[in-house]
Amino acid sequence: MRLSWSESGIGRRADVLFESAARAFGPRAAGIVLSGRGNDGAVGLALIRAAGGIAIVQSPEEALCASMPRNALALVQPDACVPAAEIPSILWRAATGWSARCSTWTCAG
Repeated sequence: MRLSWSESGIGRRADVLFESAARAFGPRAAGIVLSGRGNDGAVGLALIRAAGGIAIVQSPEEALCASMPRNALALVQPDACVPAAEIPSILWRAATGWSARCSTWTCAG
C-alpha cells in the first residue's frame, strides 16, 4: 500500500505523527482517531494499519465532531470502532499481548 499526501504537513499533525510511528514501530504502533474536524489522521492511520499496527477509531455517533472519525473509516478498516471510553481497555489488552483483530467489535459508523 502506498499512501501519502502532498501537503507540507501543516495542519496534518496526526498524519505526520502516525506516519512516523508506522515507520519506527511497524506492527507495534497504535493509532487512534478521535473527534475532530477535517480528515487529519486518516492517511496516517491507514499507514499504521498497513504496517501491521493497531488502528482504532472513535465511534462517529458519539464524537462531538464526527468528520475525522468518518474520514478515517472511509479510508481504512480499523481494528476497532468504539466509544472513547472503551479505547483504554483495547490499548491495555494490545500492550499485554491480546490482539484487537480477534475482537468481535463492529463499527456502527
